[in-house]
Amino acid sequence: MLKRVVFGFIIAVTGCAPMEPPRPSMTTQSLIDVGTLHLRQGALADAGAAFSMALELSPIPEALDGLGCVHLLGQEWDQAEQYFKKALEVDPSYTRALSNLALLYEVSGDTRQAEAYYRAAIAAEGENFKLRNNFAAFLHDKEREHGKTVHLLRQAKAMAPHPIIQKNLEHLEGDR
Repeated sequence: MLKRVVFGFIIAVTGCAPMEPPRPSMTTQSLIDVGTLHLRQGALADAGAAFSMALELSPIPEALDGLGCVHLLGQEWDQAEQYFKKALEVDPSYTRALSNLALLYEVSGDTRQAEAYYRAAIAAEGENFKLRNNFAAFLHDKEREHGKTVHLLRQAKAMAPHPIIQKNLEHLEGDR
């Protein structure tokens, strides 16, 4: 294989012979999965690359939502908001963007918008235990409504006994 170095990069002739054994091409969904794993690891640049490649292949709301999450975690509120809203524009039934908008508005300090989006998200995807957990934490911080918060957390726990939900319940029971 012919190689040469240009400006510190290795350039390979790609039309003559494969650089590596052929492998199945990355699908849009597998790029979304890769981006999600990078998000969980805190590798925002790698997550952004995977989500933007997925978006190039297919303008789907999951890719836009993923890019919104990259910007949210990078504390780039305006860009995150644009991506989440674009995800809803592309597919109004993609309700995960609602809960991400709620979280965005919560962390950026707009509690009125946060509550409106939390309520819309709960109405749209009430079975999402993570969403119920986040809404409970939001209400507790905002209103100190102990009974409502505990109820939402118990609902979330009924759907999935997640350790975060259990710790939040223990925290609230310790507040009494």
